[in-house]
Amino acid sequence: MKRILLSIAFFLAAASSSAGAQPAVLPDLSADVQMVRGDQVFGQGKIYMSKTATRMEMTIQGMSQPLTNISRLDRKVMWMLMPNKTYMEQPLPWDHAIVNEVPAGWTQDCSPGEIIDGHPTDKCVIKGTMGGKAISTTIWKAKDLNGIVIRNIGEGNSGMVLKDIVSAPQPANLFEIPADYKKVELPSGAAGRMKKRPK
Repeated sequence: MKRILLSIAFFLAAASSSAGAQPAVLPDLSADVQMVRGDQVFGQGKIYMSKTATRMEMTIQGMSQPLTNISRLDRKVMWMLMPNKTYMEQPLPWDHAIVNEVPAGWTQDCSPGEIIDGHPTDKCVIKGTMGGKAISTTIWKAKDLNGIVIRNIGEGNSGMVLKDIVSAPQPANLFEIPADYKKVELPSGAAGRMKKRPK
């Protein structure tokens, strides 16, 4: 579970980083999202974006419950919503408000990428260390969608991809915690691990 949550958090962090030198402004859109390992799809759902927020709803093979994550760039938090009407909160992995920011000690090397689902891209290789382990992942930023990441493939040829992107305004309540949800704390020990910024 922790590994999957970190993978989703990393993807949302990358997906929310846009090209240019101004604070990230996300396009209004919805899309299908898939978690892949090679040619196999082991998770699928929907992602929604609007200005400074993202919402991902994901069903993953082998897990009895779907995952819903809301990232708020303006508040620098991510909420994990549970089916039992509870939610957990953690800081975002790193500061999305600064465009193209990567954690200290990480590198990002970009070059022109291929066209994906009709979207011209920049292809960037990001390298760094997370949890004491060297990490390398390749992301494709859609030039016509404010530079959001529409494909993120890392170790073992695993990652996430967006498909069937539809540009349209999204309802504001998608990016808020429902009024009847109760906040709970992360399991003992997990909170500290998940709050750590990559080094």
